[in-house]
Amino acid sequence: MREIFYPTSVAVIGVSNSPDNMGRGIVFNLTEFGFQGIIYQVGPKGGVFAGRRIYKSVLDIPDHVDLAVILTPARTVPGILDECGQKGIQRVVIESAGFREFGEAGKKIEEEIIRVAAKYNLRFVGPNCIGVINMENGLCTPFPPLRRIVRQGDISMISQSGGVGMSVLNLLANEGLGLNKFVSAGNMLNIQTEELLAYFIEDPGTKYILLYLEGIQDGRQLMEIARRSTKPIVAFKANIGQFGKTIASSHTASLSSNDKVVDAAFRQGGIVRVHDATTLGNDLKILRLPPMRGKNLAIISRSGGHAVIAADACEMSGFSLAPFPQEFLEEIERHFRASVIKLTNPLDLGDLFDLDIYLKIIDRTLAQQEVDGIVFLHTFNAMMEGQKSRDLFHQLIELSQKYDKPVALYVSTEDQEVNYLKRNLNYPVFTQVVETVRALGLNRWYYGEMLRVRQPKEIPSFQADKEAARINLR
Repeated sequence: MREIFYPTSVAVIGVSNSPDNMGRGIVFNLTEFGFQGIIYQVGPKGGVFAGRRIYKSVLDIPDHVDLAVILTPARTVPGILDECGQKGIQRVVIESAGFREFGEAGKKIEEEIIRVAAKYNLRFVGPNCIGVINMENGLCTPFPPLRRIVRQGDISMISQSGGVGMSVLNLLANEGLGLNKFVSAGNMLNIQTEELLAYFIEDPGTKYILLYLEGIQDGRQLMEIARRSTKPIVAFKANIGQFGKTIASSHTASLSSNDKVVDAAFRQGGIVRVHDATTLGNDLKILRLPPMRGKNLAIISRSGGHAVIAADACEMSGFSLAPFPQEFLEEIERHFRASVIKLTNPLDLGDLFDLDIYLKIIDRTLAQQEVDGIVFLHTFNAMMEGQKSRDLFHQLIELSQKYDKPVALYVSTEDQEVNYLKRNLNYPVFTQVVETVRALGLNRWYYGEMLRVRQPKEIPSFQADKEAARINLR
């Protein structure tokens, strides 16, 4: 798999001078993302594009090519793949559509592609996919022209839909989450989801794995690979209803699976399942925090109303509110302008305006053995307290790391400031109180479940009457 993501030279097959040629989009993306290798352009009419020669065949390229990306009509793919084999190209991404998802004629073309690949021992992604991305070296082969809005990070994604994959990239960018690698698997004629998952589990640049699945080809293998992972795996499994089955089979030729079986298998494999984009974003954010090792939660809020909402969500999510020592509460109250709020957990700090004191409170709270994690609800005016709040958040991050306990951060402020924080804080930022608490519940479930799933199974032992066995065996 490594050769797919780390080529030193790429041939884009299907480039022409036509303004609506989609192969040019691949060349644009390789350039835009700063691909650190050689780009060759190939198209039957030849010519020049973007200052580079367009070769009429890969066989005309004078040098070795590591990876070929094919975007030509389906009927031409078997012949082009054969030329790749003759050229010695061992890794290919086939982005062309019009195969088994299109009917019986397309299925026959697929059979020819499989035969050619076997002839040359060639591995390929697709067909009917949108390509691969590696943010580490600028490899970016999708054909829609993209801007580098998502930053380099540690999340890698396998998607059985190119369109959904592109939407998730926008989600990562909006939430300030970084991408490491992306692959659109398409029809999976050759390289399967399970192989890609196994690669990402071992890949040093990948710390979190995201799957978008419409069908599962080898469920047992997928679960066995997932159980070996020390990295969180989050899966969005669609194609669960009759309407979904119809459209899925027409655009990626995916087979549906019994949804209850999928749920059970994911639990056994330690895979976190999500059903919508909001939950997906929240889960990817909360799993980045230290593990919530128990159920005792502290809620620290600048707003009494938000504290009440968080307390209700806490109860619904199975948390307990950690008890605070009386001397701790009395010490906080001495900083209040007026003793009008009875302090407890949740801590309502509506009468406290010194953010340095907030930091000391968070520090003292995390230090308490009875506290397993914090939900910090911070409402502020960006014009008046923007910089002070940013400073507070940076120190909050350090405290979370120091005590190895999660601090889930909710903010309520102007949209512009929220967007800034998400893109620049490098820490999960939530904007819905209930979702903040629910996400922390997922953190607790996941790390507790991982201890169970990853635990080696005990081999049962039995007491045996050796003498009786010896007599019976005579």
